[in-house]
Amino acid sequence: MTSVATAVGANRIVRAGRIPHPTGDPTQDPEHELEWRKRVMQVSLDALAARIEKQTIFET
Repeated sequence: MTSVATAVGANRIVRAGRIPHPTGDPTQDPEHELEWRKRVMQVSLDALAARIEKQTIFET
């Protein structure tokens, strides 16, 4: 959904999962899934705390 967020002018965009599962991957084992979700949340919190000047995409 990065292209949609870019098109509507979101300042902070966190690139994470795919459209059907934006914050997870049900094909992964539960331990890997939990670690991935924690990483997405940490990147999201870091994005909120970051000082930015223009639209920025944060990678997970």
